[in-house]
Amino acid sequence: MCFVVKPIIYDSIKVIPNEKGIKYIPIVHDIAAVLVCNQGENLSDEVVDEMETVISLKQWTEHFQATDSDSYTFQIDGFLSNLNKKSTRKMLSLYIRAVLDEPCRIIGARLMSSQEFWSVFKRSGQGDYLGEKTNAPEIERDFGYIRAENKFTLLANNMYDVFENSKFLNTLFYRVGVWMDLMIIAIFFGLVNKKLRKFLVILVPIIGYMISLLIAMTCQNLRYVWAIFPIGVLFFLIVLAEYHKAE
Repeated sequence: MCFVVKPIIYDSIKVIPNEKGIKYIPIVHDIAAVLVCNQGENLSDEVVDEMETVISLKQWTEHFQATDSDSYTFQIDGFLSNLNKKSTRKMLSLYIRAVLDEPCRIIGARLMSSQEFWSVFKRSGQGDYLGEKTNAPEIERDFGYIRAENKFTLLANNMYDVFENSKFLNTLFYRVGVWMDLMIIAIFFGLVNKKLRKFLVILVPIIGYMISLLIAMTCQNLRYVWAIFPIGVLFFLIVLAEYHKAE
C-alpha cells in the first residue's frame, strides 16, 4: 500500500506534502520535557546547543505543554522553518544522545505525549470532541459547511453532555485504553494457542499503526486512535469464538 498510495495516488490528486520539519517535532518535544524539568542540566552541551538553534531555551520552557506540541508549532515564529533546515540523521543522533543522557525523562515524555492511545480514563490535555458542538468559523468560511440546529442536533448535544459527565460512558466510548487492553489479552491467547496464531496476522496493520503512535504522537485527539476501539473489540470476539471452537 505504501508503494501505491504515496507515489501514485498522492501524486495524482496533488496532495500537498507536510513540511520536512513536522517529522522532527516528537524528537524536540521530548527533549523539551527534559529542559523544563531541570533546565537540561544532565543533557550534553551538544544536545542543548542544537535545541537552541531551533528556538531559545526560554521559549522551549515557557511554551511547553506535556501533552501537546502545537504551542510550539503555531505560536512561535521560526520554529518550523528552523526544523525544516535539519537533517534526519542529525535529529536522530540528537535524540539518541538525549536518551542516553536522560533515559527515564525521555521515556516519561514519550508516554505523556501518547497518552491518548493507552490511557483508560480521561487525562489532562486529551480531546474527545464532546465540547465541539458547533463548527469553527474557518470551517464554514473555507469549506462551506453549515450547521443547522434541529431536533437531531439537540439530541446529539444532549448525548454529548451525558457522555462527558459520565466517567463510565466516557471511558467506554471516548477512551481506547480499555479496548487496547482487551486486544492485548486476545493477542496473548493467540500466542499461547497454536490454532489461534494465524489470526494474529489480522493485527499486523493496527499494531504497526500503534507503534507509530507510540513513537511519534504529540497531540491528544480521538481522531488518531478511535480505530483501536472497533478493531480491538472485533478481534477479541474472533479469538474468543475460535478459542471455544478449538475446545
